[in-house]
Amino acid sequence: MCIRDSHNACERKSTPLEIIRAIFRAYPRCLSTKDKDGNTPLHSAVETLSGNTVEQVVNMFLDESTKCAAIEDKDGNMALHSACECDKPSSKVILRLIQANPKALEKRDKEKNLPLHSALELGDVIEPDVIKVMIDTYPGAVKIKDKEKNTPLHSAVENMRKFASAVVDMLLKADPGNYAVKQRDTEGNLAIHSACEHPRPTNDVILRLIEHYPDGLKQKDKDGNLAIHSACENNAPNDKVILKMIDLYPDSLRRKDKDGNTPLHSFIENPSQINNREKVIGVMVKEYEGALAEKDRDKNLPIHSALAQGKKISIEGIKALLVN
Repeated sequence: MCIRDSHNACERKSTPLEIIRAIFRAYPRCLSTKDKDGNTPLHSAVETLSGNTVEQVVNMFLDESTKCAAIEDKDGNMALHSACECDKPSSKVILRLIQANPKALEKRDKEKNLPLHSALELGDVIEPDVIKVMIDTYPGAVKIKDKEKNTPLHSAVENMRKFASAVVDMLLKADPGNYAVKQRDTEGNLAIHSACEHPRPTNDVILRLIEHYPDGLKQKDKDGNLAIHSACENNAPNDKVILKMIDLYPDSLRRKDKDGNTPLHSFIENPSQINNREKVIGVMVKEYEGALAEKDRDKNLPIHSALAQGKKISIEGIKALLVN
């Protein structure tokens, strides 16, 4: 038995806890040694082991010495980075590593991500309570951009759904100057654009982003679209979201997207079942009647598109398009 055995044991998912414990007791100084990849046994454990085993091993290592939580591998990553990037992250492990070395939250990994970026990019995996600890411990993280120029706010709205509302609320509260909500990623998108383009948009999140940066509704995304264009085109447009956008920026109804469509065209042509579709159409027409004479890229007027939708547009909706 030698120190190298501690690395080998932690790199195998099937290694029994008793074996790792026995090796560690024989060679406690293994915690500061690195393998050929620059990993300590702590790195290997959080990257490979799972469930109750990884929690007990990490506690065992850190009870011996918290210094190993500050050791970097060859890529400059600490164990906390590895814990936030692994396939099956453990909330208990992440919290214990933060407790052992809170400064790791300020350290970027090889991809220029903070642990907070990595945790959010996993989607609805790491619980909001853990995210809150990360933000509360290092609130400055909410303003840091990764290599794609994403703030944690971008990462949250692009990757989360179940936890999106709770986490976005935390991020916004930690950023009273509303810095992150005004930042564009490497593609030129604000967080509001990313939220509206999400395959399954979270309406509470969109409304919160609008509240914190209403002028974001006037900004075009990477494709030249306003947030309202994306909101009208996306799956299951929400009537409250679109009406709020119109209320704050009615001139958006005059703007065409990259394909030459007004929001009215996109909203009418959306095949989804939409609550209060007729009400939204009526408001759109009231705010900008000129849209009725605007042709889309296929040379169709809004009334043509509405008729093509069949029963999805009610008689009331058709009437609203015939006011003139």
